[in-house]
Amino acid sequence: MKKILIILLLLLFIAGCSDPNRYIYNGYTITKHEFGWAATVYANEQPHIVYLHHGPKELEDIQSENPKNKILDAKQIYATFSPSMPGAPTALAVIDLVKVTGTNPEWGIFKIPTKPTITEPDGINEVKTCNDASKEVTVILFKLGDKTKIYSENHCVIIESETEEDLIKASNRLVYELLGVIE
Repeated sequence: MKKILIILLLLLFIAGCSDPNRYIYNGYTITKHEFGWAATVYANEQPHIVYLHHGPKELEDIQSENPKNKILDAKQIYATFSPSMPGAPTALAVIDLVKVTGTNPEWGIFKIPTKPTITEPDGINEVKTCNDASKEVTVILFKLGDKTKIYSENHCVIIESETEEDLIKASNRLVYELLGVIE
C-alpha cells in the first residue's frame, strides 16, 4: 500500500511540474498569461512581475552581444526608430523595453529616464540617432535588417530584425537580459 501511495504522489508531482503554462528559467518563474508571458523578478529586494509578449525559451536563438552594462550604466536612454516604421509591432517593441528601463512608478524597474524618439524629423517628435550616444547617454535603435540580432556600436545598442514582429522578440530578449533572466 505504501508503494502505491508513493508512486501516486510521485506521478502527481511530475504532472504538476510539467505545466506547459509555467516553467522555471535560470531560477526565474515564467508564467503564460492571456497576452504573453510573465516573469517574476526582484529589484531592490522588491518583487516585480514583468509582462512580455514572449517567454525566454522562444528567444534563445536570437544572437545578442548582451549590452546590459551599456544600458544600465546610462543616465539617459533614448529608444529610437525610423518614422517610416509606424507599425504597432515597433511600438510594442519600444514599450516593452521602456516600461522596464524607465521611471514610471508603477512598472519602471531600473528608473533610468527613458524616452521614445525617432531617427528623422517629422516636425513633432524629438530626433535621436546613434550619433547622440555617449558614455552617459545610451541610444537604443530599433531597425529592420537582414537578421534578427542585438549588437552595439560604441554606446548605441541596435536591435535589428527582419520583420517588425521580430523586433518584439528581440526587444523581449534584451529585457530578459537586463533583468538577468537570460544571461
